[in-house]
Amino acid sequence: MAQLNEARETASGISSGFEVWVTHQVVISALTDKNLAMGEFVVIKAQSNGLIEVLARGQVN
Repeated sequence: MAQLNEARETASGISSGFEVWVTHQVVISALTDKNLAMGEFVVIKAQSNGLIEVLARGQVN
């Protein structure tokens, strides 16, 4: 859980540009509260309050 909190803090500190994070489905689900299928991705925006907003979801074929 400490690593997830650290990831949320790191993401909420990004003020410009973008970053690409590649990780496992279970980590993405924990950060976003979304259940993803194999090969699915999310585009997120970290808010300054530490919450994660899911902007888009997609499937890699």
